[in-house]
Amino acid sequence: MGFSVPKRRFKKAVDRNSLKRKMREAYRRHKHLLRSDGPKMDSMIIYQKSEILDYKEIEEIIILILKRLASQ
Repeated sequence: MGFSVPKRRFKKAVDRNSLKRKMREAYRRHKHLLRSDGPKMDSMIIYQKSEILDYKEIEEIIILILKRLASQ
């Protein structure tokens, strides 16, 4: 799983790294939602919002993404 935050939207590396850290932590805590017996895949999540969300909002979005991936 890869995580990316565009430099075009967030000029400061501190902001980009903070968002990536939040996304990685949410994924780490909820990766069990993906089926381990399912097909193997490489995925990339790209942060598209123009404002900085707090961890709770990012976590909810990551959970939604993982549930959608698990159902495929």
